Amino acid sequence: MCKEDCVYFIQDEDITEDMAEKMISDYEDSIRFDVCCEEPHFVNYKISTDSDRLKNMPGRMAKMLLFLLTFLPNTESRKSKRNDLFAYDEPLCCNYVFFRLLGLAGMSERDCLICDEIDKEIINYYKGKICSNCQKIIMTLDKDKDCKSKETETEAFFRHLRNIVAHGCYEIVDEFIIGFDYNKNKSKCTAVVKIKPYNIIKAITNDFYFENIKDALNI
Repeated sequence: MCKEDCVYFIQDEDITEDMAEKMISDYEDSIRFDVCCEEPHFVNYKISTDSDRLKNMPGRMAKMLLFLLTFLPNTESRKSKRNDLFAYDEPLCCNYVFFRLLGLAGMSERDCLICDEIDKEIINYYKGKICSNCQKIIMTLDKDKDCKSKETETEAFFRHLRNIVAHGCYEIVDEFIIGFDYNKNKSKCTAVVKIKPYNIIKAITNDFYFENIKDALNI
């Protein structure tokens, strides 16, 4: 059941107010954010200060990071292409596109938290060690002076991911990239991303963007 279903049933005369509130509560509980999975396996890491590590990084991971830096759609990168599907801001459509992308990448709604400000406890949870059994995205949306979002969830995710690689605030841990995005004066963390780059790129290339991941990465 989705929230729209709950709203629809609330209009039914046979549904009491208490029943409606429980339906919505059950829905919201079903998509609550989990900071980690049920079977965690933690790996320690330290973010490198080597500014040339992307150039010196061998193998497929370097190609994947270069893709995130250069080709992610709807970003400011020179070779980025615009995809209107990612920018379409009708709520049901943009939610569907974002969570379809997550699903194709092996994630669910409970692996993603979108908020106005990221709690410091959450930020600190992912510093220094990560669980290698799950992927997580915690991010904010760019908003105008009237507090209206200037981007869809998918566009925000791509922007944060591209910034993380561009600004070098990340580390590679096995198949994962763990990274943090900050505002311009670095006073506030605006995103924490712990994903498998291959999964995200495969989801984009196979379903939305390129014909297949081999064409995207030239591997």
